[in-house]
Amino acid sequence: RRIAERKNCEAWLAKQREWELLRREQSLKAPLSEDFLPHLVEEWLHDSLRADENGRIAGAIPRTKDGMSEVYYGLVDELAEGSLTGRHPDFLIRAAASFLHEKGITYDSRSLAFAKFVEELSPRYARYLNTLACRDEGQTVSTPAPPKQQLIPLSQLVREFVESRPKGKTTALTKDATCMSKFLEIVGDKPMSALRQQDIREFFQI
Repeated sequence: RRIAERKNCEAWLAKQREWELLRREQSLKAPLSEDFLPHLVEEWLHDSLRADENGRIAGAIPRTKDGMSEVYYGLVDELAEGSLTGRHPDFLIRAAASFLHEKGITYDSRSLAFAKFVEELSPRYARYLNTLACRDEGQTVSTPAPPKQQLIPLSQLVREFVESRPKGKTTALTKDATCMSKFLEIVGDKPMSALRQQDIREFFQI
């Protein structure tokens, strides 16, 4: 039994190192934008429930637990009250901040974008807790699929474009970098999927 437990532990630690490597590779290095929110809240729910599911499979988390449902439902009530009053519980705010940090997204905790992120994360957190309660009771609840489109901020595309340009042509490189920076300044650092024709027109009108 001890050998089996040790193997499970080693497999779990290896998986954690794998996830950490992937997290670093997928770091966005972009400021928080309201255009990111629909993607981020769905990604948080997927990542959180997938981690729970993997933990149960690996044996790091018990497949069933007694007595936790009451705790989960109490937290769900706190989330509901926070949504009504605008005073969200600390555990939700900490979860939002931790997730943004993991994704390499910079933010101002006093900003409207962060406030909206917390607000939109609240019902997903409630769904997460309800799912944990069901899984603890032995029910099979699937982890929702991740967002269909990858979240790629324009700043990342601009950075990769400028870095891919031939280094020998200094004048052309400087011109490209200036043009791309101006484009970001006008349309904002939004996901590529949120770019609209109106953004392009606004840029060429300057």
